[in-house]
Amino acid sequence: FLLYREMFVKRTKAATDAIEARATKGETNRFAARTPFILSCAYLYYGLCAPLFITAQLGLVKPLAKWVDLVLKVLIGTTWFGFILGALGDFQKSVTKAWKGEKHLVTGGIYRFFRHPNYTGEQIAWTANCLAGLVGAVVEEGTVKKLSLVGYVVSSLLGMVGIDFVLANATNGLENKQRETYGKLPEYQEWMKRSWSGWKVESRTKEESHEEPHLEVNDTPEESGSGI
Repeated sequence: FLLYREMFVKRTKAATDAIEARATKGETNRFAARTPFILSCAYLYYGLCAPLFITAQLGLVKPLAKWVDLVLKVLIGTTWFGFILGALGDFQKSVTKAWKGEKHLVTGGIYRFFRHPNYTGEQIAWTANCLAGLVGAVVEEGTVKKLSLVGYVVSSLLGMVGIDFVLANATNGLENKQRETYGKLPEYQEWMKRSWSGWKVESRTKEESHEEPHLEVNDTPEESGSGI
């Protein structure tokens, strides 16, 4: 879906080009300016994958306890639920807006319950993924073995916190954008009462402070998720 969106959805490509142009504006040495960002993203991706290095080693020597097996299955199932929720939310909004127009407010289907299922779904998925890794590290036997997993555990926690913060920031930005666009519509006001925004980072608006808000709405299309 991400590949299709990047290649064939014009507004996604336009948004990506705009973000890239803004990020590189005024740079004299692009490599030096972008390298820290690229390396931090690379470590974030490593942190998101780190739980797999922990759980992949479980049960190799002896079978897992029944409660451990059950907890891991629940967390893995929750991870899948989150990713499926996000994917279906992306798909529904893309199809609906292509059919009814870019300005249409999507409030049915998945959006009846989740205002931003792509962001919320990923938050659920990455959090459950990290917790599965932590459970695996806790139940691993042997001091030496536990110490060997410290790096994976730290990376898992940093990865989860990092991606959840990015998604919570994006959720707040989209909430503000929708409030500005649809805030006076009765349909929007009713939708706000019966749906959940998901986890978000609250920020002051320009009306609440004389300073510029630290978190701004960017040009990313609504159904872009984290892009991972």
